[in-house]
Amino acid sequence: MNRASFGLATVFVTVLLVVMIGAIWSRSSRVPEAPASATGAPIESDRKTQDGTSPAGATEPDFHRLAERATDRGLRWLAKSQSGDGSWYCDVGYKLNESYEVRTSVQDQMKSGGGHVGVSALAGMAFLGADSRKATPAFENALERATTYVASCVKEDGYITDNQSDMYSHAFATMFLAQVYGETKRHDLLEKLWMATDLIEKGQNASGGWRYMTFSQDSDLSITSCQLLALREAERQGVEVKAETMNRAAQYVRACAIDVGKSRGAFKYQDRPIYQTRASFPLTAAALTVLRRSGLELSDPLWERGLQYLWENDEPFHEVYRNHYFFYYGHFFASQAMKSAGSEWLDRYRGRIQRHLVDSQLEGGSWKDNVGEAHATAMAVLILETVR
Repeated sequence: MNRASFGLATVFVTVLLVVMIGAIWSRSSRVPEAPASATGAPIESDRKTQDGTSPAGATEPDFHRLAERATDRGLRWLAKSQSGDGSWYCDVGYKLNESYEVRTSVQDQMKSGGGHVGVSALAGMAFLGADSRKATPAFENALERATTYVASCVKEDGYITDNQSDMYSHAFATMFLAQVYGETKRHDLLEKLWMATDLIEKGQNASGGWRYMTFSQDSDLSITSCQLLALREAERQGVEVKAETMNRAAQYVRACAIDVGKSRGAFKYQDRPIYQTRASFPLTAAALTVLRRSGLELSDPLWERGLQYLWENDEPFHEVYRNHYFFYYGHFFASQAMKSAGSEWLDRYRGRIQRHLVDSQLEGGSWKDNVGEAHATAMAVLILETVR
């Protein structure tokens, strides 16, 4: 190499090094993105890694299409699995710690007749929320038969029960009848709706809440949230509900909020010292949903802390309870809370929950938990319909 060529090569290498050092310096000195906003809104920078792709590489728009298909498959499974009297079979029972104790099994229901009225109401609401319902005769038929069955379970005192079901089922059935009445304006349903609503009001106890059985003197946040949501739904359809009843119920829910310690932002099962009870994702989701329906402002610290708790505990909750009825119950309420929170929260939550539900749907179109396929499938469809 002659001297001129060597000189040109030296200049080229020097320029290349300067460019590379400048790029490295520029990248290292870039101002990082801000984390959460002052209101606790989720961080935008992790949207793609947490919401945008699945293990199979599907993007968020892909998951929207997959979620629509999963919803339709779930509805078709529900239509096919509906029993002759319009009900759906599932073990009727109650929560005991983290297990589910059965009062009336599916086998017993098949012998004696009837089904699970709470699950049947949830399935009916799933058909009510289906975009494709009026274009799908099987869905319309399933809704009509579900309405007939649930209405037949309204007793003379207004209690909606079958096969030893409790106040959870009564609340879901009241919500369902309210929604059907809102669409059809059937006077026979209005009378039953008034009776069911009246029973809830009369059963409110001294603490402002409700428990598993009618007229219980004990309360818990979970059942109280369901009764309050049922009352709100009935009121929305024109049924008169005493303001005092609503206010006392909302006060009980607020009393269950935790504002100190590691569970700050969560809600506890009962209005007791935290060491005597527990806090959880489903309880917090239920509380936020009914408080928002009761007028809680989006700027209220209770709302902001609760949303942040849900977001931070969503993935850990899923890892532990993905096939448990806690998961479906929790997200039944969480989906409503996130929808109320606005597009920023809902858009990010939608990616997570659609991914979880699309990935966990069974080959035949159902979902499954420890209560039964009909329960998990109805809940999964309702969640997907809420966030779509």
